[in-house]
Amino acid sequence: MSAANHATAIAPSRAEHPPGRPAYPLEQPIAFDSGAIWSAIYRARYWICGIIAATILCGAIALMLATPIYAASASVQIDQAPVKIVGTEEADASAAIQDADRFLQTQIEILKSRSLAEIVAKDLHLLTSDNFLNSMGIAPDYDGLSGNERRQKREGAVVDALTAHLSTNLPLDSRIVTVTFESPDAELSARIANSYVDNFVLNNLQRRRDTLNYARRFLASQLAEARSRLAQSEMDATRYAEKARIVGTANDEQQVGSAAQTLTGQSLQQLNSDLNTAAARRIAAARQWAAIVDLPALSIPQVNQNEAVQRLSEQLSSKRAALAAERARHLPDHPGVRQLQSEISALSDQLALHARNIRQGLRAPYDSALGTERELRDRLTSLKKEQLREQRAAIQLGILERQNQTNRTQYETLLARYTELTAQSGVQTNNLSLVDRARVPDRPVKPNGSLVLALAGMIGLGSATLFVFFREHIFGRLRTPDDVERRLRLSLYGVTPDVSDQPACDALHDPGSELSEAYAAIRASLNISSIGGLPHSLAFTSATEGEGKSVSCFALATAYARLGKKVLVIDADLRKPCQHILFGMDNDVGLSAVLARAANLADVVRHDARRQLDVMPSGACPPNPAELLAGDNLAPLIAQLSEQYDGIFIDCPPILGFADAIELASVSEQTVLVVRSGANRVHSARQAFRRLSDIQGRIGGVILSRFDARKSGYGAQYGQNLRYG
Repeated sequence: MSAANHATAIAPSRAEHPPGRPAYPLEQPIAFDSGAIWSAIYRARYWICGIIAATILCGAIALMLATPIYAASASVQIDQAPVKIVGTEEADASAAIQDADRFLQTQIEILKSRSLAEIVAKDLHLLTSDNFLNSMGIAPDYDGLSGNERRQKREGAVVDALTAHLSTNLPLDSRIVTVTFESPDAELSARIANSYVDNFVLNNLQRRRDTLNYARRFLASQLAEARSRLAQSEMDATRYAEKARIVGTANDEQQVGSAAQTLTGQSLQQLNSDLNTAAARRIAAARQWAAIVDLPALSIPQVNQNEAVQRLSEQLSSKRAALAAERARHLPDHPGVRQLQSEISALSDQLALHARNIRQGLRAPYDSALGTERELRDRLTSLKKEQLREQRAAIQLGILERQNQTNRTQYETLLARYTELTAQSGVQTNNLSLVDRARVPDRPVKPNGSLVLALAGMIGLGSATLFVFFREHIFGRLRTPDDVERRLRLSLYGVTPDVSDQPACDALHDPGSELSEAYAAIRASLNISSIGGLPHSLAFTSATEGEGKSVSCFALATAYARLGKKVLVIDADLRKPCQHILFGMDNDVGLSAVLARAANLADVVRHDARRQLDVMPSGACPPNPAELLAGDNLAPLIAQLSEQYDGIFIDCPPILGFADAIELASVSEQTVLVVRSGANRVHSARQAFRRLSDIQGRIGGVILSRFDARKSGYGAQYGQNLRYG
């Protein structure tokens, strides 16, 4: 891609920042750009190679200086529960199927415990001297310690070293634990690993034996106490039953002392049944008596059915019939009549007496039933009081009986468990078994040479990546066209090649040179950068010195003059002017004299016949260039010259550190910021842009000068495109 094509392709982006509407350059969001990344890597290739080589070298040195570490491994199988031999063994509560993971983790923690480490240290006689600590590279400080304190510190250091260099591995879905010990001595590693698994198995067996013996002793003492409590509770229950006079009739399967199982209770039940029967009889008799109590005596069927009553009734009827016959024949005072009346009265009284006696006899069953019922009820009341007393006594007796039963059950349970433990005491069972013993390793496991070198290379690569990142984003410079567009967000008019091998003026004198072609492409970009074509006044400035602003102003003015444009070049750098050198003329009088009203335009404007353009040198350097440019003469001067020329090219001083360029940019239609590739920091370019934007300077775009595609990481292809278009 040629410089002209590149400038043409990016010129439309100038519409994003139209003149008169300044915008601060902001960093675009970081996006993946393979070209920019490759460019940054290419520019820092020597640094990257050096950093990676240095880290690999450090890794190799560390590898040679490191002490070799040997690892020996032994394995042991952990079963959920020991094999049952007598059939009465029980698995540990912690070894339940649903708690298998926790059980295995508990065994691992026992393996790594300090108590087992102390057993291993005593087994291998590691506590008697510092030989083990010296082989592990540990040197305890014994200064100022007594003999006992030295011994305690040595033991603590040995145990700490054992636990620190021990590792265990339990794969998933497996019960085989691998125990590994690491040390600088291969034989020592194997001895310690084997001692760990041996003592782990033996310690587990000893703990089971101690637990079983303790359980037997405990159960024996508890069994004696339970036997004593059972005898005492049986004696208390018997004594209380005798004292309370409770005679039970229950069998062994029934509870003694309840209301239905004593003699009083049975009598109460029988008496209650008799009372119910008597009440039923009394109710029946009362019902019969109530049916005849209001009837006349002779109207009661039982009275009429009596033989004596029937006989008296017949005699009374016959007497009455005789009395009626006598009254028919005789007067009432007749002795016969009176005799019959006397007999009838006697029979009537006798009949009434018999009827009353019979009626009274009918009440006797009711009175008898009522008396019986009252007698039974009184007896029942007395038995109830006795029963309540027995019930209160039976409650306490029941408490004693339940306590007695509880003691009996506890005693039987303890006796059965003690019998099982006695049967198990003669059997040695263990849920741990040795699988593989450790062998002396023949090669070290640390350090791993390939791993260390690979890790060093990765660290070097990471360090180099960080270096490139900080170099580009924190200490980065504007090097490539992409940097200008991405970091400044300004239009790029074009790039100029680095022609350090010859003076810029000589290269520009040749229209076919690489530098001339680059400025021709920039000229084309300037023409299409705005709707009206080339601005009437164009200021050239840079952030600092030596970035190529004066050469760019000279070259573009010359390029426009070749097109037949009427061009004026103004050297407004009143501090270090150089346009008179580029055009090969003296600098006796110039812009400074015009601004000071010491000369006219005709006296300072000179015509360059070779390049067909006019030049206004800077003139003598005034003591206060900023004040001179800030006067009232600059703006009218530029306005007057804009009417006479097609284009005015103003060479301005650098922006940073001086106010001159600010004044000149404020009276120009557009300002071109010249940035030298690889020489200007992003911060400086942004600061220059901000100063121009603060005074409403119309920034047209950027020219990237002295760009070397190879040094910037764009490769040879980009340089060829830049050269040949």
